[in-house]
Amino acid sequence: MKLNEKQLEYVNTAYEMFSTDTLEKSQIKQVNAKLGMKSSPAWLIKDPQFRLTRGVYKLPVNGLVNPSKNTLVITKISKI
Repeated sequence: MKLNEKQLEYVNTAYEMFSTDTLEKSQIKQVNAKLGMKSSPAWLIKDPQFRLTRGVYKLPVNGLVNPSKNTLVITKISKI
């Protein structure tokens, strides 16, 4: 999956705020507030490849997600 600019901004902001690629629903709400979003990003919440358990999600760091569920390729996040 390749992320668009807004998705990449969301991932970078979340990673900078929490220094992890795993977010709980409450952390997602904090990122939403920081970015001025009214609702959670559907691309993250609705896509089963990012959902670990109820209310826990994996960020696609650098837009790279392995094909097997819940496995990420973690590389250094660079700013655009």
